[in-house]
Amino acid sequence: MDYSQIPFFIETESETDFNILEKLGRSISEKVMAANYEKRKYIHLTAVFSCNFVNHLFSIAKEISDSQQIPFDFFLPLIDETVEKIHHLNPKEAQTGLAVRNDKRVLSLHEGLLVDSEYLKLYQMLNASIQKMYRLE
Repeated sequence: MDYSQIPFFIETESETDFNILEKLGRSISEKVMAANYEKRKYIHLTAVFSCNFVNHLFSIAKEISDSQQIPFDFFLPLIDETVEKIHHLNPKEAQTGLAVRNDKRVLSLHEGLLVDSEYLKLYQMLNASIQKMYRLE
């Protein structure tokens, strides 16, 4: 792990303490910022969406690929490419897929594949959220 890229969020009661901790943080990482209790709640929420939920979706994708005897590692280049894009583009600009293209035929086909699955509602909800973000609903 490259510690110079790990963010440090600092909350202190005094400016003196902040300055000491900021100096220490900057000796380890390029990414140091002040964050009060309220901001830290949103930092954690952002981490849940960008890590925990994404990993859960990977787990679902692996279940689906395993159910069809498709090696999940075949999808790793696609996953890597997707993650690499957001190092250079705003995630909204990097979004691709059926929902953005409003490909109703394939969306419906996928829903048919999930009709007996607990993931159908999640699939529909995520596609609806993408379409709302791009004002395609």
